[in-house]
Amino acid sequence: MGIPSDVVGVRGSKRSSFVVAASPNEPRVIDNKTSPTQDAVQRGLKMAIIVGSVVAVPTLVGCRVIPWAKANLNHTAQALSISAAAISTFFITADKAILKNARRNTIDAVWRGLKMAIIAGSVVAVPTLVGCRVIPWAKANLNHTAQALSISAATISAFFITADKAILKNARENAIGKYDKSFGHEAAPTQR
Repeated sequence: MGIPSDVVGVRGSKRSSFVVAASPNEPRVIDNKTSPTQDAVQRGLKMAIIVGSVVAVPTLVGCRVIPWAKANLNHTAQALSISAAAISTFFITADKAILKNARRNTIDAVWRGLKMAIIAGSVVAVPTLVGCRVIPWAKANLNHTAQALSISAATISAFFITADKAILKNARENAIGKYDKSFGHEAAPTQR
């Protein structure tokens, strides 16, 4: 049959060389998993092309028809006005897409933290309240405020620890994972 057309690539080294063949499903998986940055760039490019086209027509027509524009706007000024609109649209759209993705990751982290806070609050509340009714020292020394503070401290710390872990996990996946994939699954460079 020969070599299939879906061979990913050939990597050579000083010691040996080998061929990595892709599975038939791999191109679809790669296509479905675009990074948030790639998505933002694609959206930005689409909007920049649209806005550049929309701005170019009246700019070029105006410089041919309107006497002041004809006298004062040379080709450089026309190009600058068109490109300024396209470039600003690109960055605004890309920034909105990146912030939307970050907001979605943050909301996910908040929900995970909230779930963990409920669990931690329940786990800490039962022994605290039972201990303050049964253990003589706790009964004498821990009033309702101290009980509430110990329960809320565990709940709040569980929320922030879990939310922080989720945010950092998403950030690592979006940054380091995409970096590794773009350079052929090589390890990220170490800082010296």
